[in-house]
Amino acid sequence: MTRILRPTPGRLGAIGCVLGLLALNAQAQTSPWYVGLNQRINHQNNVFQTSTAQVSDTVSTTSLVGGLDQPIGRQRVYGRVSMGQARYANRNALNHDAYTGALGLDWSTIGNLSGSIGLDASQSLADFTPLGLPVVTGNNTTNTYGARAVARIGAVTRMTLEVGGAMRRTRFDNPLYQIRDVDIDEVFGGIRYRPGGALVLGAAVRATRGEYPKFRNPAPGRYTPEGFERDNLDLSAEWPLSGASTIDARLSFGKDRYDTVTARNFSGVTGALTWRWQPTGRTAVTTSYVRSSGDDATLAFNPGQVPYATAATRENNALSATVAYDLTGKIKARAGVTANEATAVDLLFGATSRERTTGLTLGFTWDATRAIRAGCDLGYRNRASRAGVAGYDATDIGCFGEIVLR
Repeated sequence: MTRILRPTPGRLGAIGCVLGLLALNAQAQTSPWYVGLNQRINHQNNVFQTSTAQVSDTVSTTSLVGGLDQPIGRQRVYGRVSMGQARYANRNALNHDAYTGALGLDWSTIGNLSGSIGLDASQSLADFTPLGLPVVTGNNTTNTYGARAVARIGAVTRMTLEVGGAMRRTRFDNPLYQIRDVDIDEVFGGIRYRPGGALVLGAAVRATRGEYPKFRNPAPGRYTPEGFERDNLDLSAEWPLSGASTIDARLSFGKDRYDTVTARNFSGVTGALTWRWQPTGRTAVTTSYVRSSGDDATLAFNPGQVPYATAATRENNALSATVAYDLTGKIKARAGVTANEATAVDLLFGATSRERTTGLTLGFTWDATRAIRAGCDLGYRNRASRAGVAGYDATDIGCFGEIVLR
């Protein structure tokens, strides 16, 4: 497992004091970089997301954050990183290091040739009750890292050709979950066309190949992998309905095929639909629906977003809506609701289970100064009890403070 340096609380506090003094005296000018300290405290009333014997605890997370967004001639380099320590008040066994990071380059050459390259990595505590697998109440961190690249010809013309690829690797610490370790590789190629105005239509072919390297353990130290493949035809559209409303849509026709767990095979239509609406200068509403199958990471469209909790999923339907509202120039409020229904296949025995979850989030942020931010949020999640799935309710309330030097 990849480890990060573990600064002591005393060192973090000293760094925070220095950053605070520097940030308060920083000039209000645009800078291509930032660095800072974030402190978050969350109280969870159902840490292990179970229906019985619910356990509550408080977790404190101290993180160093930084970022960069720097144009260099015709190119642009950008990145972000957050490295932190999560410490539980009563369950030290769940203490863990967490990090997220991404680095990217947008490039262009003479003529109409351009593209982008990106890398990302993360480490976090895994879900305790994933669909299709047993509950684990111990420390189980997951590491995910990936890369993506795309090249375009004709980006400033009415027609653009695109080719690219992406990869994703996910690993779990707990041996019971290593059955979900997964490698995903993807290549794609397509065309984007502007028939007029701001409307953009697209068509692409996408080939995905993947493998669970530790799917079976026939003998100590030996593993039998499980492979899968997916081929898709993607049709897409970016349609600005007005200056305040935009629709992004993708419709995919494809097939999933697995080596041995053929109950996960899928043939049909998947896709995504997102509507962004800004009715006033202070209000922004985003509504989306996503239908996916199996380990459909759609890396070409959502780089860096491979939800590990879908490792046993056959079909997934997710609906979400968020509202952001500027109460004042410094205070922003947000609210969101999600509904998700998934069908999963047991990776060992082929049994099918279904999951229906709903969630609610409420929160606000306060930009006290250019360097100081704070906020609080409330999250609620409900999983309905169904055949093969235990239901539960879980609430998470937390607040954070952040000092950033720009």
